[in-house]
Amino acid sequence: MWSRKSAMLGSMAVAMYLLGLTLRNSQLVTIAVVIFVFLTWAALFGGHADVASSGRRAEEWTGEEGVALGSVLAMRKLSGSRIFEDGELTVTLRMQNNSGLAKILEVRDRVPEVMRIKEGSNYILMELGPRRETYIEYTLECPLRGFYSIGPVAVRVQDPFGLFHKEKEM
Repeated sequence: MWSRKSAMLGSMAVAMYLLGLTLRNSQLVTIAVVIFVFLTWAALFGGHADVASSGRRAEEWTGEEGVALGSVLAMRKLSGSRIFEDGELTVTLRMQNNSGLAKILEVRDRVPEVMRIKEGSNYILMELGPRRETYIEYTLECPLRGFYSIGPVAVRVQDPFGLFHKEKEM
């Protein structure tokens, strides 16, 4: 998907190209063509191109949810399956990058409205290096009784230039 930056850059290249043709200025046309080539290269070979959706569980983390986006893997671990009224639940998200390229990730874990985040954050914007993993941990407080489901995890992967992104909610 195109970001605002890439759409602006593409619009600027079109305007420069048309202005260069109108004014018969070969330098403007050349710069516009270079910008088009850069955008095409970023769209085809950027870091977002290897994002695909496929579910997977990690064998070493049994009993937890696992999700894979191409080479990016997200797994959730809960401190308990049941909590009582005014109880606390610790959620640990494990983000893993299995590719040889660094990824710019935006991760948001959806939490029911009645639960309050007591410690930490369920949202993070980070760069995850090649073949690296990181843990995101936060604590929830549940003031009411009931059945609640945590998730889905929304992951957005951007290319290194910030021009294109791919997002998936699992």
